[in-house]
Amino acid sequence: MTAEQLSLLLGVLGAVVCVAAGWLARAQWSKRRLRRGQAFLGLPDHSESLAGDGCPRGRHC
Repeated sequence: MTAEQLSLLLGVLGAVVCVAAGWLARAQWSKRRLRRGQAFLGLPDHSESLAGDGCPRGRHC
């Protein structure tokens, strides 16, 4: 393997690692933001939506 090929390979591997790290960081930030919003509104941990409707409990609108 020549020096140019090695340099290219290391550049590609570095780019892949950076993209993967960015993707994971973005996913964790998104989950943290959702959990903080749920906690602020008093919703349970596994609720699917931060939006609520104006209907009283037990009635169908």
